Amino acid sequence: MSEGSPSDAARPEGRWSRLRWAGILMVLVSLFLPVHGCRAMVADFEPRPPGQEDSTWTISSPLLVPVEAIPRDWSRGWEADGLSGALREARQWYPYALVPLWIAALAALAGGGEAARRRIGLAAVALSVLLAVFEASYLWGTLGRGFDSWGPTWTRPLQVAGVWGVVLLVLLHRRPGRRRIEDAEATLSSQALLAALHGLSFPGWDFLGPVLRGHGAWPAAAAVSCNYRYGIWVAILGFLLVARPGYFSGRPAGGGYDPAFPWPSRSSTRTRTPTSTGSTGTGTRSTTAPAPPGSSPS
Repeated sequence: MSEGSPSDAARPEGRWSRLRWAGILMVLVSLFLPVHGCRAMVADFEPRPPGQEDSTWTISSPLLVPVEAIPRDWSRGWEADGLSGALREARQWYPYALVPLWIAALAALAGGGEAARRRIGLAAVALSVLLAVFEASYLWGTLGRGFDSWGPTWTRPLQVAGVWGVVLLVLLHRRPGRRRIEDAEATLSSQALLAALHGLSFPGWDFLGPVLRGHGAWPAAAAVSCNYRYGIWVAILGFLLVARPGYFSGRPAGGGYDPAFPWPSRSSTRTRTPTSTGSTGTGTRSTTAPAPPGSSPS
């Protein structure tokens, strides 16, 4: 095997890495795509009472594009209540703020050794802790105060606790072989999965709420498909591609980490080296069995 060519064991990780970068590109592109349009009501897709066949409850509104909405929401919140107001107004867009951090982490992982990987992995864990706290505040500001909640008022804390439990499960779950706390790529995947579920919660909630209030599933789905434009689905798919390597890719040969970039150098991936007899100094099993007792060496 030549010095610059990837090993066979590294090829699947390179494929997953390319998918991850494709997902990041999709998320960045979705910044410039419409994610929400009109405010269609479920009643517009249900049978009308006699005499109201031509009535409509749909409210037309301008297309919502993240690259325009994020600075507008941030400025409105900043003018009202400073930094806390800006975070409160723009909190629904927080997954986009994670993308530059992921790019910086993956770029640093590409050329870093084990010590650098460990530091970046611990920093990624700290970011996950901040995300868990932020999500708790976000959920209490919506479900806890009656927005998008259902059922009696006394159940709102239970709803917040249940959804936050899902958040913790997503951030903490690791597949077998990827449970080292400093495995930055696995932590990044969990954050990306949380970002995808965060984006999916908006159309999901708009579908589930009317159904729980007694509307039909088909009218609710029709209203959601009318309200949410293709930009949000591009973003959700992009986040899922970013998340996928940590849940479906195996570890490289030698027990190292998944590479941050396709075709990593040998310094960032440990590979097995076959020996003629015995075992290597690192404990790697030899590919040649030892000679039986009593036989002379060749």
